[in-house]
Amino acid sequence: MGEQWTITVTVPVTGSGTAVPSSVGMLEPDSTSLSDALVSRGIDILIGASGVQIRFNYTLFSDNELGQIGTTCPGCTLITEDGTFQQLPGNSFTFDPFGTVNFYLRSDVEVPEPASGLILAAALTGFALIRRRIFTDL
Repeated sequence: MGEQWTITVTVPVTGSGTAVPSSVGMLEPDSTSLSDALVSRGIDILIGASGVQIRFNYTLFSDNELGQIGTTCPGCTLITEDGTFQQLPGNSFTFDPFGTVNFYLRSDVEVPEPASGLILAAALTGFALIRRRIFTDL
């Protein structure tokens, strides 16, 4: 039923900041079915000898070869995947002295390489020439 990972990001905080993580679902461009989802599991504030830290907790879901995924992603902001690293809306955090931190996720859309297209075109051209040669020799 797809793949699932737990992701924890811990940030030391020495000043003030804002953070409101959100859940984001990525849709397949053709079928608009859910392909990947980054689901927020909340924030923990850790106070210890080393100072204050904020821990962001997420679960990342990805579909399997059959298109099955382990979540329906309730409450997710939905975006269409395009095969590149895409900034996740609602997941920008600002902390002093670090500035703004943005989260990105690369979707798994199959994007053909330009060289693959050239190889396919060359093969089809070769087959066409062979066929033409065979039929002109008859």
